[in-house]
Amino acid sequence: MSSRHIPGWLFGILSSWLIGEIAMLWPRLPARLATHFGFSGEPNGWSTPSQFLIMMSTMLGIFVVLYTMAAWLDRLPDRFLNLPNKGCWLTADRRDAALATLREWLRWFLVITFAALVVLVSATLQANLLRTPHLSFRPLVAIVGLVLGQVIMIAWLYRRFRVPRDA
Repeated sequence: MSSRHIPGWLFGILSSWLIGEIAMLWPRLPARLATHFGFSGEPNGWSTPSQFLIMMSTMLGIFVVLYTMAAWLDRLPDRFLNLPNKGCWLTADRRDAALATLREWLRWFLVITFAALVVLVSATLQANLLRTPHLSFRPLVAIVGLVLGQVIMIAWLYRRFRVPRDA
């Protein structure tokens, strides 16, 4: 398996995890779901299970569309691409390689972002199985790690697409 397929596999695994967990826990969820929590872990926003399902379906759909669209970067006019120093990197001799790098970066960034959301949704579902819903602090630690990964990826992108010395 090529390393370029790893983000796709991870996205599929995360999507399956999300769908599977919702399907397994659906019969046990209360009629009123806590869907937003304050810093203390106490719920402060509610929805019905069907509203929650619509929100999760929409989120998954948006990520599927974005992940799919990453393959189409080369079809976009340059004016629609937001790339550091794009005047340098989108010249005819560098464009294909730059877009291939950006495509893989975008796929990994989407997978990390989706992973953070799946962890949060999973924690939200688990919290709703308690007699009194309360969000544990532990999933937030995982999310902080995933956000740190995003920050590192953004820094890498800017470093990768800095103006080369020979330009």
